Amino acid sequence: MLGPWYRQRVIGYTARLLLTLLLFYCLYLVVTRAVGHWYYRQGTVAELERAIAWNPREARYYAALARGRQAALLEADSQEILELYEHAAARAPRRAEFWIQLGSAYEWAGRPAQARQAYERALHRAPNSPQVNWQVGNFYLRAGDLDAAFAALQRAAVQDQQLRRAVFALAWRAADPERIRAQLLPRQTDVLLDYLDFLAATDRADEAEAIWALLTGQRAAFAPKRVFPYLDLLLRTRRTEALRTTWQWLYPVPDPAEELITNGSFEQDAWNAGLDWHIDSAEGARAATETGTARHGQRALVIRFEGRQNVHFTHVFQHVPVMAETQYRFTAWVRSEAVTTDRGPQLEIFDPDAPQPLRWTTPAMTGTHPWTELSLELRTGAQTRIVVVRVTRLPSHRIDNRIAGTFWLDAVSLRRLP
Repeated sequence: MLGPWYRQRVIGYTARLLLTLLLFYCLYLVVTRAVGHWYYRQGTVAELERAIAWNPREARYYAALARGRQAALLEADSQEILELYEHAAARAPRRAEFWIQLGSAYEWAGRPAQARQAYERALHRAPNSPQVNWQVGNFYLRAGDLDAAFAALQRAAVQDQQLRRAVFALAWRAADPERIRAQLLPRQTDVLLDYLDFLAATDRADEAEAIWALLTGQRAAFAPKRVFPYLDLLLRTRRTEALRTTWQWLYPVPDPAEELITNGSFEQDAWNAGLDWHIDSAEGARAATETGTARHGQRALVIRFEGRQNVHFTHVFQHVPVMAETQYRFTAWVRSEAVTTDRGPQLEIFDPDAPQPLRWTTPAMTGTHPWTELSLELRTGAQTRIVVVRVTRLPSHRIDNRIAGTFWLDAVSLRRLP
């Protein structure tokens, strides 16, 4: 019989042997993987074959080799390429990317049924991946299954904001706007707002109005600036009634109902969009609203000319929807201090769409003047829908043409006459 001491030595030797073998096996794995990865990084077909020989368990080596074979179209063996993609998917069955690649390969080889199975395996493995849903949705579109395509593309749009514009553009190539609205778009505010931006950028005003109705109908909450592109679309396409009602929804100000100028006393910060003031500076002239020198309320618009430029200034303006062939009265309070040259700032109102000039102006203001009320009466043309109210300083033609000084504007009003 073997004594306890001998049995312990046998067990110890056996354990050391197994540990040594395990260490050698681990070293073997490390070496084969390292060498395989080195060959994989070289990227050529021959090196990828060597990578597989060193590490046949790595799925991405088969997929890379398949892509390399596919690139050599004249030498490509479709069956070999499919087998390589199949090997990749078999070695990493839980990774959706290899099923996507296999589905694409089956499509390339003209096997739509197998392609669909592979794409659906990818979707099963990663149902919440925006990239997988994007790829699968594209496949369904190519296969003519619009219902399945829109379901996948909707998930992609919900999950990844960066994909939304591509999803919307693809959908417009595949279906009519009513079907997009019914099937593709979730009733999710951020998606609808991004779709509204897409429609504004592509000048699809009819559908943009429909999406705006959806947003307001479900009482969605969002910052007004999110729909500035939509306002610009309505303005650009002269949809004045939609523009007016949208503006009233976004900007419920306490001005009298008959007042057409928004924020005429500059008490609120200008939005620089829609029907509010657009206030920008120019080289040689700085425009802003300031407190302390207002004619009404607390704030007024101030333009400071720096005296270094013969400034052509048109950088403060507002669009105002009006009625055709209608009489209006315009008033504003202005003030100036040490405004130089023969051409000072003035106020003008004009129809930007009139085939013949339709324009009304106040006298240019130079020198120093206290607060003074200016007024104009105007009658719009037969086709007038929008007028622009603007502060303008035209360039001087004299030698001493560099304008300096300060100009104030406050209490601007435009109202329809009885």
